[in-house]
Amino acid sequence: MKHYKYFVSILFSLILVISMGSNVRAAENSSMQPQGRGFVTPEGNLQNDMTPSEDYPADMTVDQYLEQYTYPHLPKGGVTSAYKSIEVDIRSVDKNKIALVRNTEELNRAITNNNIEVISFMASFRVTSLSSNGAANRKIVFEGNNMLVDFGTNLSNLDGANREIVIQNLNSYHGNYYGFFRPTANTSILKFHNLNDYGSQIISSQNLPVQISGDFQNRFTNNGPNSAANLVYRSPIDGTTNVTAQTVDQQNFESSNLEFFADSNVTLQTGNGINIDLTSNGNIVFYENAKVNIIGASSSNGSGEGYQGYAISTRNTSNFIMNKNSEINYTYTDPGNGNRNYAGLLWFQSAGSTFNMSDGAKLTVNKNSHTGNNGLIHFNASGSFNMKNNSSIEMNVQDVSNGATAVSLAASGSTFNVDEGSSLKTNFTSSGSGNNPVINLGGGASFNIGNNSTVDLTTKGYNNNILSLGSGNANQGTQFNVGENATFNINSTNRNSWSADVMNVGNYANFKVNRLGTFVLSADQARYLFNVGTNSVFQFSDAKLVEFGFTNSPPANSALINMNGNFSIDVQRVKAWNRSSSVLNSQNPDYDWNPMFAMSIPYQGVNINRSSLSGSSTTPGTAENFKANFNTGTNTGFQKLRFDFIPDVDVMIDNKPTDNPASTDSKKITGTATAGAYVRLTDTVVEGGYSSFPKSNNNIPNPSINLDGSSGETYTVIADETGYFEFTVPTETDVPFVAGNTIQAYAFKDGKSATTEAVVSDTTPPEAELKDLYFMKGSPVPDVNEFVVKLTDTNPSGSPSVEYITPTETLSEYMNTVGVHEIEIKAQDNAGNSKNYVTKLHILESTSGINGDDVTLTSTDIMDLTNDEFQTLIKNRVNASAYVITDGKYNDLTDKIQFDFSSVVKKAGEYDLKISVSSTDSGVAGGLNKTVKITIGNLGPTNPVDPDNPQEGTTPPNGSENGGTNQVGALRMDYAPSNISFGTVKYNPGTTIYSAKDNKNMSGADLSKQWIQVSDDRTEENGWSVKVSQEHEFTDGTNQLKGATITIPKGEIRNSLVEGVIPTTGSDAKMTSSTVEISAGMSSTMFSAKNLDRDSLGKQITTYQWDPTKVTLKVPKGTAKVNSSYSTTINWSLVSSPDQ
Repeated sequence: MKHYKYFVSILFSLILVISMGSNVRAAENSSMQPQGRGFVTPEGNLQNDMTPSEDYPADMTVDQYLEQYTYPHLPKGGVTSAYKSIEVDIRSVDKNKIALVRNTEELNRAITNNNIEVISFMASFRVTSLSSNGAANRKIVFEGNNMLVDFGTNLSNLDGANREIVIQNLNSYHGNYYGFFRPTANTSILKFHNLNDYGSQIISSQNLPVQISGDFQNRFTNNGPNSAANLVYRSPIDGTTNVTAQTVDQQNFESSNLEFFADSNVTLQTGNGINIDLTSNGNIVFYENAKVNIIGASSSNGSGEGYQGYAISTRNTSNFIMNKNSEINYTYTDPGNGNRNYAGLLWFQSAGSTFNMSDGAKLTVNKNSHTGNNGLIHFNASGSFNMKNNSSIEMNVQDVSNGATAVSLAASGSTFNVDEGSSLKTNFTSSGSGNNPVINLGGGASFNIGNNSTVDLTTKGYNNNILSLGSGNANQGTQFNVGENATFNINSTNRNSWSADVMNVGNYANFKVNRLGTFVLSADQARYLFNVGTNSVFQFSDAKLVEFGFTNSPPANSALINMNGNFSIDVQRVKAWNRSSSVLNSQNPDYDWNPMFAMSIPYQGVNINRSSLSGSSTTPGTAENFKANFNTGTNTGFQKLRFDFIPDVDVMIDNKPTDNPASTDSKKITGTATAGAYVRLTDTVVEGGYSSFPKSNNNIPNPSINLDGSSGETYTVIADETGYFEFTVPTETDVPFVAGNTIQAYAFKDGKSATTEAVVSDTTPPEAELKDLYFMKGSPVPDVNEFVVKLTDTNPSGSPSVEYITPTETLSEYMNTVGVHEIEIKAQDNAGNSKNYVTKLHILESTSGINGDDVTLTSTDIMDLTNDEFQTLIKNRVNASAYVITDGKYNDLTDKIQFDFSSVVKKAGEYDLKISVSSTDSGVAGGLNKTVKITIGNLGPTNPVDPDNPQEGTTPPNGSENGGTNQVGALRMDYAPSNISFGTVKYNPGTTIYSAKDNKNMSGADLSKQWIQVSDDRTEENGWSVKVSQEHEFTDGTNQLKGATITIPKGEIRNSLVEGVIPTTGSDAKMTSSTVEISAGMSSTMFSAKNLDRDSLGKQITTYQWDPTKVTLKVPKGTAKVNSSYSTTINWSLVSSPDQ
């Protein structure tokens, strides 16, 4: 066998390129203070923690300035993605419209020059005068560059319509109560970005809208009570000039619309006035993440302008709007004399105003002293109060007078709405009379605590109503709603009197507590916890908690409820505690009615119309006990009444019911329910199916009675203490669930129920029985259903079908290719279950045929067989078959085949064997007929033949050196030379080449040729090669001809199958041969036959002959000795593979 040895060398070159880029910022957060600069004031530390920048060089040009200018200047606290700014990038302005100012003269020249759009402060300085400008439609940007400018009491009125004034990145002192740059037209707008101001009111222009972004601070000069001496600040520029601010009673803002942009950070503080005075119709808007800190004024006890001295005052109809995550922190700290402690946070003067918070907005009020009678958030006329989407208000107030009111909406028909997860919480303490309500709403109001929201009113020392709602009427009642998962809670303690009510509501009130809502009234003492007028209704069902309770034993004349109306209650557990001088045990009520349904409790004042009192229960005796003992009135009435949520009953089918009989889930249901719940299993059966849950499975009695007193249906199982339940189809009906059936699990406990269901899944694929199909070559692709014998599915509505997996193009190819082809088919149902099958497609040349194999035998195979045995051997080897195809079905006619041995003889040779099936047996006219070839080969030995005509039976005309090898076998060497002789030669000390002599035949006559004869009777398609080798060096027994080489010339090849010499070179070469040179231990290929698949002619007899006198011996110099005879041995080898 020829071995090929090869090396594949693959060089992988891996180049790893790592590209590392710098972080890219969307905007540069540049400080207002230029790098390397500082500012030192002769006055020492600056107000508001100002840190101005150092002056720019006096000779800096506009180009140089713009080259070093940076933008934007972000708030110090950072920004979010919502950030919005009014700051102007002055690089976008024509440089010829930019004025660089370093003193009062340059500033005024720029203000009066209508071509200037940007006035940039290049140095900190004190302004000694200010010019005004009345040009309309002129926009001016005052760029502060973080300089400090003392404007004193100077004012620049920027008159004219449609002005846009932007003041940005500036530190300022000023004493004028109109501000320092003041637009006056109501069509103009004033914008601030990063302004840090100290001294007086920042703007007074009553119809002017104002916008604020970045860091903003405006604080008043405040050296004590309101007097000229206490309004003075010393100029931070020269340290000597005193500036007297114009009255401390002014506001931070006196304007129209006021907007605090997203991510702005604002601090507002006055001396004796309010902070924001909205003087015309408009809005106050706090955008996303805006943070505003309002410090209540307290330098003297005046109220200033605006209304009632409130921090924020709106004179006309206005909207107060806090957007997503905005924050307001209002703080009042008593200086020790109670100055201005009467003021609240927000005053709405006119009707139709609205308070709006949303999306996580947060408002905090902290007052350590309070005396006012109005609401901290006060509507002087009708309006609406709205909180939604997780907004929150927290108020912490220490009252020293009549009690603080959180929200006052006294006008009739007002709206109070806390919704969508929002919360309002108060923590009020009063050391005075505490007579004001915490929330005060007028008649016909709507009080709504929406889903997941909270109103929590906690008071200490409040002695009157905590919540007061006016009377409605028949046309417009007062509405009070507690939404799902919402909470209303009043906890009033340290009350000094029992004569007032905790919650006081007028006539025509409608109360509703929704599912899982909470309504709690608690006080240490009061006349009534819940006092409601006539024609009122309180209704709830499935509430989480409704509770009325005195923490101490009440006086005899006290009662939990005083009402002229009706309580309508459903689906609750009711607990009640009798009056007791001891602390009540919350875990041990005197009465526990569970469950209770359809309760109607009619009130006539503190008394109950017991004849109309009603209620039902599924627990025997419970409803009767409830009706006999329920009492919330005076004297012997309950101290505490509690309506608890009855836990919902849960039920789930945990496993996945299936129709697969191999799965336990085809006969068993497992699930989870409320612990101790009774579970009934039923099913809805699909057409063609059957029920797995007949009523006979339900053997557990119903634990309760129906509300009409009748007994209920029985149950299948009871959930254990962990809630687990299971049920297995009884043995007598041990069949799998039906796919498509709907299994229901109904669970019941304490009057509550729940139902779940699961559809039996179809997880069983269809079963298909397939058959083989037979077709003639070129037939069309058959419909896939032709392969199907039977197709079934466990699902009554499974609609099983089959489809080819084998691609269409492959099927078409198969139909045109003779042979047996595997076909993949998928059976599937409408539930997506599938199973793959394999069948066979037989493609034949025709619709009928007879086949048989040619047979090759050797004489050895048959030499000992009888004639019958010989024919039987051939029949077996022929492997004959016959068929006829009808409608794709294969009809086997093999057993009908007849063999005609009339021309077959039991000896070496080639014979034709006829096989056939008659027309009668086949149904084919003329029958089925075929002839197969029988070859009986000779394995030798083969005598030497004529090398020029290598036909078996010929002999060499001049004889041969020997009688042949007498080898046997399918591949054998029949003949090879016996001797190569170089005769007697003269001694030559140098390197010498000698030629061989003619050899002798077996009779002693000369032979002019030498040859090798090979016989190949193999049936395999293998070639062969003949090699020659020299065993050892030439030797005389003592000495050797070391390095001597023998050369055998290239010879001629002949073969019994063709005439003439076979080519061994060129494109038509059939065999190979070459001149060979051998020496001791060396082997070379002389000639070879290629494989049959490579067009070989090596079968039967081949001869290879050469002229013996052309054989040479090369003896190296100095190796031969005189008078010596040298010899060696040459081997001829036949190898059963070609040597290409």
